[in-house]
Amino acid sequence: MLCPQLQSGQAVIMDNLSSHRSTGGRERIEAVGASLLIQRPTPYLNPIENAWAKLKQQLRAVKARKATALDQAIAELLPTIRPGRAGMDQTSTPPAIPIDNQL
Repeated sequence: MLCPQLQSGQAVIMDNLSSHRSTGGRERIEAVGASLLIQRPTPYLNPIENAWAKLKQQLRAVKARKATALDQAIAELLPTIRPGRAGMDQTSTPPAIPIDNQL
């Protein structure tokens, strides 16, 4: 689906999802003269990771050890997580995005 649209010199950037590492995928992309780059996981591209990290941090502090206490803690803590990068400095510039060209 993608390869017929690719042109020589273009780059395909994929995340490290197992289906993106299929046999022959790199070969088909490179056969048209394009290059394949694998994006390593980074919270700057997937802000939900920051939200989960923040929630887990808060849950550890609450020390809810029973299911009912955990349910209550989650219900109370989820609304405290704000949109954006889940507590990260909204004005900071993200670091360079790590790219790995090895499958």
